[in-house]
Amino acid sequence: MDGVPLGLVVFLIIWILFLLASMAILIHQRASPAIKHRGLSLLCLSVATNGILTSGYVLREVNPAIYPCFLVLWVTSVGIPLWFLVMGARFLRLAFLYRYNQAKLFSDMNTFLREIEPEMKQKNSSLKSLPHRFGISEEWYIGKQQLMSSKTLLTYVGYLVVFHIFLTVLIQIGSDQSVTTGAVGCGFTWELIPRVTFQAFYVFIMLPGLAFFIWGIEDTYWIKKELIVVTVVEAINFIARTLLLFTPSMQTGSFLFSESLWTLAALVVVHFNTVIIPILNSYLNTERNLRTDKNSFIRVLKDPQLFTNFKLFTVKDFSVENILFYEHFENLLNLARSHPEVEEPDLVSQEIDRMYQLFFAPGARYELNLTGATMDAIKLGLETGRPYSTTIFEEAQVEILTVMYQHSFPRFLRDTESDSESTLQ
Repeated sequence: MDGVPLGLVVFLIIWILFLLASMAILIHQRASPAIKHRGLSLLCLSVATNGILTSGYVLREVNPAIYPCFLVLWVTSVGIPLWFLVMGARFLRLAFLYRYNQAKLFSDMNTFLREIEPEMKQKNSSLKSLPHRFGISEEWYIGKQQLMSSKTLLTYVGYLVVFHIFLTVLIQIGSDQSVTTGAVGCGFTWELIPRVTFQAFYVFIMLPGLAFFIWGIEDTYWIKKELIVVTVVEAINFIARTLLLFTPSMQTGSFLFSESLWTLAALVVVHFNTVIIPILNSYLNTERNLRTDKNSFIRVLKDPQLFTNFKLFTVKDFSVENILFYEHFENLLNLARSHPEVEEPDLVSQEIDRMYQLFFAPGARYELNLTGATMDAIKLGLETGRPYSTTIFEEAQVEILTVMYQHSFPRFLRDTESDSESTLQ
């Protein structure tokens, strides 16, 4: 073994180790917003599928004699659809995350949105047009929050993969190549036509259709951009492979002009784009990159216009519930100051009960992601009975403010850098 085959073997060993390391880091960084909002299970499945496809294409190039035709059939007919279905699921997850956060903001800001409707239409027309464009109200998104969870999406992917498995079984039964010992004579036979047809569907219909669907969506994690890159890379890969397959003059026998090279290149580019860059982003120290101090953050919270901008930004940061809780808690403090307990003991307690149902109860409308210690403190405060004190939510307020300052605020500054720099300094 020498030359290209030896280089491919070395590449495969290094690449598999690299994929395993990537998966381990994804699991370690699963709490990071850059990973969490992409869906850990979807990312890990894409990494595993990458490893299977890479191994198949490399082994076929290294020694076709040890790679039976039925393996060529199964790896390509099931692995490739799985790869595209996972990417499709990520498109849907992004769309739902954005619409879901948008719906939460709509639900809590109906009066406010009507007051600033002209300005909102100027800045982001999708915010106002959402219910009318799709005929779906914000209540539907809030009530269906589990519809596009990673677990549910994986279930949909599983059903479609079962379909591809069933189809491959039928092809395998009718194939004359099922007992061929090596992949040398496999070629492009009728057995691969369904795979190529479905791949063309995924590349030129499904992915572009989903890209069009999310075109008006914005996210601060660059998820949309990376999925658009995947769509373009896969289209280039498919066109190049098709030209190599049906253009005899290009079939020189050189690895540089082989189908496998283009597929491997696409797998590597997509992995770096959808896994490695998010991992690097998850390790960014946002506080270290922050060019303003906490006074700037406080000013954003206190200035009505800056607060409005920050609040709208949380839609594409997927953190609307945090800013809503902060706002509700500030309103609660104002209520407590203007209505002393000695005069109206139930008014503040009623608002605290309402806030608990909105933000803390299991399956709450705007459920917060808080530490167990904070949740225990809130439950303990409620167990003391009425009249309640606003101190029940103080720990939660501190935790939410910390999260917003360390995570959402730096991304807000990056997103509005040109406008906010002079305003905040």
